[in-house]
Amino acid sequence: MNPLADIRNICFFDTETRALPGTSESDANVKTAGTYRYARNSFVIIATFAIGDGPVIEMAMEHGFDGPRFRPVDAPSVLLEFHRRVERGEAWYAAWNAGFDRNVWNHGTKLPPLRVDDVIDVMAQATAANLPPSLHGASMVLGLAGKLPEGKELIRLFSAPDGAQPHEEPEKWRLFKEYALRDTALLRDIWRRTNALPMAEWEDYWVSERINERGVAVDVDLAARAAKIAAADKRRSGELLTRWTGGVVTAVTQTARIVDWVYEALPYAEARELMVTQWDEDKDASGDEEADLVPAKMSVARDRIAALLAFFAAREQTHGLTDADRTIVDVLTVRQFGGSSSPGKFAKMVDQHVGGRLHGQYVFNGAPQTGRFSSKGVQVHNLTRSTLGEHEAAAIDMINRMED
Repeated sequence: MNPLADIRNICFFDTETRALPGTSESDANVKTAGTYRYARNSFVIIATFAIGDGPVIEMAMEHGFDGPRFRPVDAPSVLLEFHRRVERGEAWYAAWNAGFDRNVWNHGTKLPPLRVDDVIDVMAQATAANLPPSLHGASMVLGLAGKLPEGKELIRLFSAPDGAQPHEEPEKWRLFKEYALRDTALLRDIWRRTNALPMAEWEDYWVSERINERGVAVDVDLAARAAKIAAADKRRSGELLTRWTGGVVTAVTQTARIVDWVYEALPYAEARELMVTQWDEDKDASGDEEADLVPAKMSVARDRIAALLAFFAAREQTHGLTDADRTIVDVLTVRQFGGSSSPGKFAKMVDQHVGGRLHGQYVFNGAPQTGRFSSKGVQVHNLTRSTLGEHEAAAIDMINRMED
């Protein structure tokens, strides 16, 4: 029998956290810092847990956030007894996006540490059942109550380094605890309503979490300099696009605006057709079936830009290019080389590394139905493979010689 299919062997838990005093705005935000860096700059202010079918219990820093972190003496005896079972390999903890809760438990409390294979991730079990990878989304699909809508507001109120203290907002603090209690109850209900993953899959999950714990080394100095170049290039691209389009497009990331501007600026029907990915009938009110087709969807994806640039290159050989043509080519070229998300990864490397390593990049069962890994943060499995060829060594040398 699979011991992880027996609810008596599971302690469901959830944590709410607060950034340490003096933490930078970036490191105080888990979205910018990433789980591992955030965990080292925060501590747990509310912990809720439920052992098996038992009640959901809370631990909360009722008297403010200047006292000691949660210690074994603060934990109910039932939790300490369960933890001894976990240490013997007889029971496990379960959380949603468990890498986060495991890390903030280990770095943001003084409770006995959780090993990688002490914890399972209900999110992985839910996505294997083709549910959304969010606690609220999965619970709504299953007809459960969902998370408290005030949750984001409460997190902003109490989780910032200089956020509110419990005595300053007693009613909202009570609601915050209710929010945490409900999350643990939802977590357990989702576990109950999904098929338990076999032990072999959890063993794969633990391997993937060990990879996340070990992380991957990055050249932080090179990444920091490359991030500066990427930021400067983004600013310059925005200035050029603003001038070329008369202020219609102001940033290389404004894909929809670029699509509309280029399509309207193109004087050649055959070039316009290269942008269209889906046609629709332009029927009038009478439902004329012979009405003209009009573009329903257009794109400046890389293949479309390549086709357009090839069109203009051929036209230059046969007819030459007008000034308007050259402006369109310039806009397309900037979008082609500046529209990639890859340069932004350098800044993420700088923001999320811990001691020169990136952690927590992979998400087990992150892709519903297929069960394959997905990723977050820098997404190291999806880095561009394009190179500068013979110019690459010189470019890297130039980046390394940049002044801070």
